[in-house]
Amino acid sequence: MFRIAGLAVIAILTAVSSTAADSAAPMDKLAPLEGEFVLEGTRFTPDGPVANREIPTTGRFLLNGRMLEEHRFVDFGQPDLTEMLTQITYDQYRNVYRAAVIDDTWGIMDVYEGVFDEAGNLVMTNLRSDTFFPLPDGKKMHFRLSWGLADQPKTFRVDSSVDGGSSWQPMVEDVFVPVHPMLAVE
Repeated sequence: MFRIAGLAVIAILTAVSSTAADSAAPMDKLAPLEGEFVLEGTRFTPDGPVANREIPTTGRFLLNGRMLEEHRFVDFGQPDLTEMLTQITYDQYRNVYRAAVIDDTWGIMDVYEGVFDEAGNLVMTNLRSDTFFPLPDGKKMHFRLSWGLADQPKTFRVDSSVDGGSSWQPMVEDVFVPVHPMLAVE
């Protein structure tokens, strides 16, 4: 009896370790976000587009490459910048990327899910988790995050929706500028 149980445990551990390996390759797609960058961008306001301050951001892999953490500051047009942490992982059982995003202003953890689109953008929304931002009129503001990793230069975009994702309005468009660009080899 114990021999059969032991063989079952070995079979489960073998299956788990091969499935764990399946999460590494999708995370490799996020390698362009690793490093130090300055974000140059625009935020969209009711009065029109406004240039953001240049903002530092850092991306690094943690947990044996199973998570990418972005540490950035966000310009909401206030005197102080908002500090934000984004942690992105890949769920190999459901074939979806997930991000947990939290900031030092509201402290609400948003949870996003998404996949890469045909153009090479990682596109995630918080529609499924329903971690919306409540508006004074009672509406729910959801967000869509898009990392343009195939773009040169790389881009980041935030769109908002107050109708459950039927339509999206631009909020922020950023460009990643490397702090230490690679030297050209002649």
